[in-house]
Amino acid sequence: MFTVPEQSVFGLDIGQTKLRLVQIQTRRRYKILTAHRTLNVPPGIIIDGEVADPKHLTQLVSSIYHGQNRRDRPGGNGVISVLPETKTFMKLITIPTIDPAQIDAQLQAEIPRHIPLPLEEIYYDWQMVETAKRDHCHIIIGVAPRHIVDTYLSVLQNAGLVPFALEIEAAPITRCLLRDEERKGQGAQIVIDMGAARTGLIVVRDGIIQFTVSLPISGMRITKTIAETLKISDPEAEEAKLVCGLDSDRCQGALKRVLYATLDDLCRKIENAIAFYGEKFTDHQPISEIILTGGGSNFIKIDTILTERLRIPVHLGDPLTNVALRDKSIAVSSLSSYVTAIGLALRSTKRNGMI
Repeated sequence: MFTVPEQSVFGLDIGQTKLRLVQIQTRRRYKILTAHRTLNVPPGIIIDGEVADPKHLTQLVSSIYHGQNRRDRPGGNGVISVLPETKTFMKLITIPTIDPAQIDAQLQAEIPRHIPLPLEEIYYDWQMVETAKRDHCHIIIGVAPRHIVDTYLSVLQNAGLVPFALEIEAAPITRCLLRDEERKGQGAQIVIDMGAARTGLIVVRDGIIQFTVSLPISGMRITKTIAETLKISDPEAEEAKLVCGLDSDRCQGALKRVLYATLDDLCRKIENAIAFYGEKFTDHQPISEIILTGGGSNFIKIDTILTERLRIPVHLGDPLTNVALRDKSIAVSSLSSYVTAIGLALRSTKRNGMI
């Protein structure tokens, strides 16, 4: 493991529609968000996680780093960035050894049973999870295709940056939303990240990621459904999402009716993930809560409706769980879209690891 110099490293979330940059520094034991910015990514540059136009993406990465205001520029060119969730795998597995010298060999034998890619086509990283057993150990593994990792590294390096780490998105999201000092003993939780291009579901136990699932539901698809059903433009549909939400008392409950099938599908997929967790993980625990995050979670009453449907407490995650704002230059309501970038930047403030 290496030590990341937090004063010279920032987090960079590379998404299909946006780039988001965050820098965090520790001051008097408090973690302070000291720099942030966002930049639109035009359509066609990243398609389903694949970089289709590396040259253009490199220009955008360089642009968001340099910015317009020199005083707001990160303190160094070190970066911790993210790999596309749809192209990566993260899972907790058990191997029959606790000898560190044998773990890597055991993983090479075990990974093909869990990952649908040949070993020679992937990069993987792992971290041991504490266990009281003497004859086996729990390992959390992260896997990504080599060509994806190589492309993202090349983009960052060609933009003049020094990559310290590329993370699978579930790691920074949970790092941002789950309180550091309360991770152990929290039981099982689900974090749902509702993004513009896709939705990610993360099952967590005691702060440790058990597995992740990518769901074919997205903010853009919801916007398109609203626009087509109500025969309005996409910008009007986006405004309706914010103004009306899923409140029966707003806009005559129009969006709640329009999105009934979409919500029903989301609930079924959440229930399927819970069932899978119960069947495949022998030491599973009941899901105590569901945490929503991402720009697509900014629906009025979505937490209330999901709580009623699933009979599990659902609430919106707080991006400021482990960090404070330096000033009021960013609205708290906008922070849900910065969760991944905040989690990436937080890695530079702690001893390293995947979680």
